[in-house]
Amino acid sequence: MNSGIHKIPSLPQEIVEAVNNHNLSIFSGAGVSRLIGCPGWIQLADHFVDKCYELHCINHKQRSYLLQNENKKKVITICYHLLKNHNHEKEFFSTLTKSLEGDKKLLEHRNIYRELAHIPALFITTNADRHFDEFFLPERIVYKIRDFDPLKIDRDKLYHIHGSLEDTSSLVFTVPQYLLRYNDPTFNRFLETIFAENLVLFIGYGMDEFELLDFLIRKFDPKSERELKHFILTPYYKGEEDVLGFDSFYFNSMGIRIIGFEKDEIGHDQLYDVLRHWTEEIKQTSDFLHEDAREIDEVVDNL
Repeated sequence: MNSGIHKIPSLPQEIVEAVNNHNLSIFSGAGVSRLIGCPGWIQLADHFVDKCYELHCINHKQRSYLLQNENKKKVITICYHLLKNHNHEKEFFSTLTKSLEGDKKLLEHRNIYRELAHIPALFITTNADRHFDEFFLPERIVYKIRDFDPLKIDRDKLYHIHGSLEDTSSLVFTVPQYLLRYNDPTFNRFLETIFAENLVLFIGYGMDEFELLDFLIRKFDPKSERELKHFILTPYYKGEEDVLGFDSFYFNSMGIRIIGFEKDEIGHDQLYDVLRHWTEEIKQTSDFLHEDAREIDEVVDNL
């Protein structure tokens, strides 16, 4: 069951308990970085198409075809190979880096990563940008495949499971790279351990970020009832309760309870206000040590 669509949905008690039990894990997707000015998949793919056109890797007709293609990861894969085959591979990464710079005003005044950093959780991100990195010590930022060790998961670290701009060789953006990453046995055990031992909250994920959801589907036993152990925050317009209900069927099958928030007034940006409210509520209602909370706040606020 879902609880409707509200500007600030109620913080599930299960999340508070996960904070108390030190087993809350937060996965952040592209929708989070969009709130600080980074592009979503559609805009990012369009940037790559325009770069291919600018460098005469494609003509006008081909550009139109790629811009209209709805499979944006397919488009990014095509653009990568086009640029590489025309000896412009560096342009792919420079375009990516420029696209993920973010907006200075948003980073200063509505930095969602600053709010997230106040929550005591294990953080995993599929984003390549480094805006969350500033809230972690450099040695606690993990992005290389060999470091996703299921036996050494550290709650004080930030895990970039699709790589980081810090090292372009670590990035996972093309379809072959996704297939390689999600067929790696050690990486699979890393994710399995997190989902088995933690309550997971997904934020900033849409239907187009299919890898983690596909991973959960493959692990689903159709003969058993799936416990609704995890949560996902998703935006809806007021009146889309039926859509929320339909989406619940999909997510519930993977053990995920969907929490809808209203986007009528400011769109996806409402996610910032939801997280800010939840962060304050976690501080007030959880058993998380107040001294530790103050220490975290001081570190984050001084950055």
